[in-house]
Amino acid sequence: MPVTDVLVIGSGGAGLVAACAARRAGATVTLVTKSLPGLASCTAYAGGGFTLPYGDITPAKHRSMTLEIGRNLSLPHMLDALSSEAGEAVPRLREFGVRIDMESGHASVARYGIGPMLGGTGMTLPLVENARQAGVTILDRIMVTGVLTSDGRVSGVRVLDTSKGTLSTIPAKTVIVAAGGAGRIYSRTDNPVRTTGDGFALLAELGLPFIDMEFVQFYPIGFAEPGFPVWMIPLNWVDHAPVTNEKGERFLQTLWRQWGMKNGREANLFTRDRSSRAIASEWARGGQVWLHVEEVPDAAWQTPHGSMIRKMFPSSRPPSAGPIRVRPVQHYFSGGAFVKADCSTEVKGLFACGEVTGGTDGANRIGGNALSMITVFGFRASKSALDYLSAWEPCEAPDQHKNDLLARRWLASRSGPSPSALKKALNEITDNKLAVVRNYKGLTAAESLLDDLWHVQHDMTVASPAELFEAYEARNLVLVARMVANAALLREESRGVHYREDFPEEKEEWLKHIEIRLRDGDIDTRTF
Repeated sequence: MPVTDVLVIGSGGAGLVAACAARRAGATVTLVTKSLPGLASCTAYAGGGFTLPYGDITPAKHRSMTLEIGRNLSLPHMLDALSSEAGEAVPRLREFGVRIDMESGHASVARYGIGPMLGGTGMTLPLVENARQAGVTILDRIMVTGVLTSDGRVSGVRVLDTSKGTLSTIPAKTVIVAAGGAGRIYSRTDNPVRTTGDGFALLAELGLPFIDMEFVQFYPIGFAEPGFPVWMIPLNWVDHAPVTNEKGERFLQTLWRQWGMKNGREANLFTRDRSSRAIASEWARGGQVWLHVEEVPDAAWQTPHGSMIRKMFPSSRPPSAGPIRVRPVQHYFSGGAFVKADCSTEVKGLFACGEVTGGTDGANRIGGNALSMITVFGFRASKSALDYLSAWEPCEAPDQHKNDLLARRWLASRSGPSPSALKKALNEITDNKLAVVRNYKGLTAAESLLDDLWHVQHDMTVASPAELFEAYEARNLVLVARMVANAALLREESRGVHYREDFPEEKEEWLKHIEIRLRDGDIDTRTF
């Protein structure tokens, strides 16, 4: 395959923005995605709303809100870029065929998406169409298993055809990693099934630094009834359907009033961390939490969101039958790879943007900032790649015939667990010891058990080449979970979405970041 100017990994919003912008500037662009472009990403699954400086919300106000909700841990260079540029970057999406409704402090593509639960497709599908028409080469169902370098510069990627199980390489002058988060380290997540931390692993295995990996955002309310899908329920539905504990107390609404929230819409923007903590704590004490859907007025069920939520109820269990149990569901990674404001990494020609990066959100994220962030830094990554191309010089091409020794080992193994068994074992650890409510005992156990899984994954048994991608996913998930557990154990306080019941207070001495690097399979940490 001829060398491409820009190779983008991932077909969520960040990757699509970067690919479209680079192609418009005249570069040859190849976009590699493991899933269906525009449909199977966290961006597509999003509600479609952007929080941004626009109208009455100034860049300074947006910056202040983001910093406050992130508990003062947003990196200044990332935060300044987001707040200063989002107001212009988001409307710029219209140049690529995206229709956007704008209002003060907010924008939305939801009206143009497939439906309320896939509101983000109002952004992703037009971008996919623009990319195809502009001449971006899109390779779907292809998994990137490694980033190749030569003399400290990126030279291409190693890829796996997920349907055939064949390995090959793609040469590239620049690479942009925009492969999203790692929600599937948990069984309770609203992320697409293929959100397995691939981008995290690609960057970590190059020895690049990560920050804030302890800050995993859970959405406060998700179905917790047998037979129901694992899916989030918009927090503003509490305005229709009260949340109660086993004593019948409307504890969540009481807390909202104490926090100065007027309604569920405000709580959704500003209190996801505290709301998740409140609900998870009820469960941790041995109780249960109920959403009284039987109180939802008929008119609310007729709305697009109401209609979609209603479809998730089994026919044998209509909403009128009474309240349903709910608990938090993993939603987003605030931490990720450390990059400069131009999205560059320590490897020349290698850039990263979107949820795979950390530093913008700090310890928690304002609802709507994710789509603004992926837009701003998608454009920035594209510009940086183009700038790098202007001075690019040929380097040694990646070895087209290099065998992947790890894949060969998995295919030859007959004694280790299957990838699906490894994923299940991982979820049991993370769901029980690494979710919303954390403590020293659980975290030390998680760290030890995950280290054991890391050694076990080397001997996974893969029944056929077509199952290789499952093994890579399992390996990537274990790696990410280890980073989360390591950082969560080290941070002895509660801040944002990280809650330690043995250290329940926020501490000034922990107004710092935890940096993680992977070195020969071991995790090194430092604080700064």
